[in-house]
Amino acid sequence: MIDDKIMIPEESIHIWLADIEKEGPNHECLSCILSPGEKERIKRFVFDKDKKRFLITHGLLRLILGRYTGIAPDALRFSVMEKGKPVLENSGGRDIRFNLSHSGKYVIYAITERREIGIDIEYMREFSDADRIVNRFFSKKEIEEYFRLDPGMRKRAFFKCWTRKEAFIKAIGRGFYMPLRNFSVSPDPDAKSGIEIHQERIPDRKWSIYDVELEDADYTASIAYDGQRAEIAYLKW
Repeated sequence: MIDDKIMIPEESIHIWLADIEKEGPNHECLSCILSPGEKERIKRFVFDKDKKRFLITHGLLRLILGRYTGIAPDALRFSVMEKGKPVLENSGGRDIRFNLSHSGKYVIYAITERREIGIDIEYMREFSDADRIVNRFFSKKEIEEYFRLDPGMRKRAFFKCWTRKEAFIKAIGRGFYMPLRNFSVSPDPDAKSGIEIHQERIPDRKWSIYDVELEDADYTASIAYDGQRAEIAYLKW
C-alpha cells in the first residue's frame, strides 16, 4: 500500500506532463512494475525508441495512479472497453478515471474522479496535407470556419481542432469508431470551444472542452470531460 495518496477535490482534473527524453525513473524499475501483458507488448516493437516510449508511458501511468489509489503500481489492473478505451479495475475504493496521450517527446495524463475524461497532445509539425484532411474528415461547420481563418493561422487551427476532437472521442470511449464529421468543435485556436453533436447518439451528459496550457509552443493539447465546471491543476513528473 502507498500511504501518501494524492486526493482530487470534487470537480477537479489533474494534468501530468512528462518529457520522455529527459532522465526520469530508472528503466529497469519501470519494467519491474509492468504487467506480463505490457512486457509482451514491448517485445513486439521493432524500434528501440518505440520500446522506450511504451515503457515510460505505461510505467509512469502506474506510478501516478498508485499515488491516487494507494495501491502498489505493479498491483494495478487495467481492462479495455469495447472501443478500446483503457480503464482502471482496482482503485482503492475510489472512482479514478484517466486518459493519456503522447506525441513527440511528451506524454500527458489526465486524472479525475467520477467523470469521463479524454486528452490529446500533438506536436505541431509542418503538415502539407492539413487542408485536404480538413475537407475529407471534418464537419461542414468546421470546414467553413477553418477556411475563414487567415492562412497563417491554419497550422495551429488544424492541430487545435484535431486535439479537441480526439480528446472528445476518447472521453466518450468511441475512439475513431465515431466519424469526426459527426460533431463539431471550433478550429479557432484562440477561441474557447463547445461541442455540437450532429448525427451520433452519445451518453446524455453535458460535455466540455478545455485547452491545456503548455510551455512548449511547438505542442498543443486539449481535454474533454463530462460536466461544465472543472478546476484544472498542472503537475510535472
